Amino acid sequence: MSARIEMESRDYAVKSMLSRFNIELGERIRARREGVMTQAALAQAVGLSRTSITNIECGRQRLLVDQLADIASTLGVPITD
Repeated sequence: MSARIEMESRDYAVKSMLSRFNIELGERIRARREGVMTQAALAQAVGLSRTSITNIECGRQRLLVDQLADIASTLGVPITD
């Protein structure tokens, strides 16, 4: 296998892993948020748009660590959960 193909294969694996991570993280955020507050209320509390919260919950948007900390704090859960 050529070095280029190996690199492309690794890049695809990393992107796939990140995608799965973002989807799972979004599902966890949604599960913690539902029944507690709306997407709009969470968005306002953490300084993001409602659309951003929707995209985060669907795994389409990555989070910065400080955004994750703000969301966890707002939802009253440790960042490790």
